[in-house]
Amino acid sequence: DVDVLILQPNAAQTQESIKAELVAHRPDNFFLRAAKDSSATYQILYYRPSADPSSTRKETIKIDILLPGVMNLPSLEPSNVVTHAGLPIVPYQVLLLHKLQAWDDHRLSGEERYMKKVPIDAKDVLWLLTSSEVEAFMPPEDSVDMWSDRTFFSEAFENASRERIRTFCVADPTSYGKWSRLGLSVC
Repeated sequence: DVDVLILQPNAAQTQESIKAELVAHRPDNFFLRAAKDSSATYQILYYRPSADPSSTRKETIKIDILLPGVMNLPSLEPSNVVTHAGLPIVPYQVLLLHKLQAWDDHRLSGEERYMKKVPIDAKDVLWLLTSSEVEAFMPPEDSVDMWSDRTFFSEAFENASRERIRTFCVADPTSYGKWSRLGLSVC
């Protein structure tokens, strides 16, 4: 699945209106399906690389449209975005702490469908903490305290993240040193 953070939506845009715009603009590639939850008021957006409408589900990519403010996502300026291999990527600390938030939200949900995602989320967090592939995206060690940067995080989100890190360290004690290396020795 692909998460798309809309940098500067206008006041009238919602997640659902953006999905509808994509489908209207490229109906051969984008389409909507009803959510699995029958009480949901949203639809799921998919991208079909092939213009053939008979493509199977395996040939589609689920697209999540995210707006600033939803799930504590920041309102980023284009200058905050890193480009890698021609693709725009949110700043490292935003990605890491939001993946950690997903791990915690799924862990606490009590719903089986979300609980199944917990090991995958944990694996993703550990990969973000250790992979040499992401080192190029990490802020320099001598930069300002990236975790307290109010451009990216509110004080409440920073505090919640610190608590999530403590909880993650209990779940995976081997991660302590990895968090410390990033200036988050809260375990």
